[in-house]
Amino acid sequence: MSRVRILGLLTIVVAAVCGYVSPVVAADAVIYEVTESVRVGKTKGFKSSKATLTGAVAVGTALCPAWLATQLNLQACTIIVRALGRADDATGVGPASGDFDIAIQDANTVDGAELVVMKGDISGTIDLSPAFTKDQPLGSITGRFSASGVRGTPMANERASGNFTGTFRIPFRHEGKPAYLLDDGSVVKAHPDELLFGQGMVRLEVSFVTQPR
Repeated sequence: MSRVRILGLLTIVVAAVCGYVSPVVAADAVIYEVTESVRVGKTKGFKSSKATLTGAVAVGTALCPAWLATQLNLQACTIIVRALGRADDATGVGPASGDFDIAIQDANTVDGAELVVMKGDISGTIDLSPAFTKDQPLGSITGRFSASGVRGTPMANERASGNFTGTFRIPFRHEGKPAYLLDDGSVVKAHPDELLFGQGMVRLEVSFVTQPR
């Protein structure tokens, strides 16, 4: 296996998508939860959650190769994830699965990227035990991914697969404003671009370990 991990890319990636500089962490992708639908069980406990997330994948990763960025003058690639999680009420741990698209900008440079050049699937385990059992606004996910380029696009012949790990940062109110808890215990207020209609978005920082083709 070859490890694809770029230190400090949160600054570059989020700036490319949101237009500002965030505290630096190690991440190959930074994505935000834009929708979530929670289903409760008969005992009114948590049963499952469907979510849509979107954000940026760093140039130089398997899902946004450097040659593509050079060819199309990209600062990052957009990722759209549709996921289902089933965290257990008692432990906060459970299976997660979903699919994703990698998109680039089309002729309209004003709206978001919408030309899908790669499609993939994910499966793994979500761990929300810090949030469920310790009242800490954190979680994690580990698993596998695989993706294939879409015919008729620049990524048509590309394939990628491997493992991924991610850290969820769940927004909470700090000094009256949405904020995130960092790994060192410090708190950073959410930037206005990390808000959706005034509400904080769950942030997921992902790193990939890809398998050689």
